[in-house]
Amino acid sequence: MTRKTLALTGATGFVGKTLIKIARARGWHLRALTRRDQPPEDGITWIEGALNQPERLVMLATGADVVVHVAGVVNAPTKE
Repeated sequence: MTRKTLALTGATGFVGKTLIKIARARGWHLRALTRRDQPPEDGITWIEGALNQPERLVMLATGADVVVHVAGVVNAPTKE
């Protein structure tokens, strides 16, 4: 049986870290978006990138069985 892959934005935040623990406990492989280097972890593939980089989001989501978007932008230069 192959493990399913969950693609995740917001993985380094409060909700994302909790979701990672739950998903790993249930046997999921995670592909997680990060803006900063992360230490290697079994069961997680870190994808360097940000929400404003469509090519990185495509890389994150391609081939995933599920995509969960929990990232939020709380600091933006303009309202748009």
